[in-house]
Amino acid sequence: MNPFDNIESEVAAMLAKITPMTPEQARERDFNTFILPVLVEAGFDKRACKDDLLNNGDDLRNHAQRKAARECMAYLRDTGAVVALVGPRGTGKTSIAAQIVQKWAWQDHLGYMEGKGVGRRRMVIYEKTTGLISKLKAMYADFGTIEMDRMERRHNALVNAELLILDELHEVSEDSKHKDRILTDIVDRRYAAHRDTILISNQTSKEFKATINPSIMSRMQEHGGVIPCEWASFREQTAA
Repeated sequence: MNPFDNIESEVAAMLAKITPMTPEQARERDFNTFILPVLVEAGFDKRACKDDLLNNGDDLRNHAQRKAARECMAYLRDTGAVVALVGPRGTGKTSIAAQIVQKWAWQDHLGYMEGKGVGRRRMVIYEKTTGLISKLKAMYADFGTIEMDRMERRHNALVNAELLILDELHEVSEDSKHKDRILTDIVDRRYAAHRDTILISNQTSKEFKATINPSIMSRMQEHGGVIPCEWASFREQTAA
């Protein structure tokens, strides 16, 4: 008797007990293993990393949001575009940005799996504006700081990331000289380097255009634009 007969039989029996994954289960596994870490590493909260609105579903609740997401994505062509998502709280502006990053992550992952890439991962940074100002204001102030090296490394990362997403611009008072100086410098440098930027604010289009620095507004008029997100709040719909 061949000593390997029993082993082959046992292996065959074990394989017969394995239930193949459904396509949905395989996608969920890949999302949790490869896609979610990209979003979290960029800086997104996990709550903004769920619904794949750019690919799935045709429900009316997401129709306007999906249209805005696709319009925003169309601007992102490595031209130094500046795109603003503006509108009331709860309309999913942050989720739109997260979905764009998610779509890129899927493209990179599937390209690698199909042998079309070498594991490329586009560098994306998501940050709330209050945190950005807090971390860098000493670098732009009129006095020195012993943490200049650390700040310069962070500044360089913000300038060189393939996509920078700055959220909650409205949370920083408009009379803050640091906000205007820091945002304008970073956006101008990114524009010169052909790096795209998404700005997110709870202002109306009119309020945003009236308060944003003219230099940034000029960049937006050349490459980019303001996308109103003025549909009903998803949070209020859920509460109802």
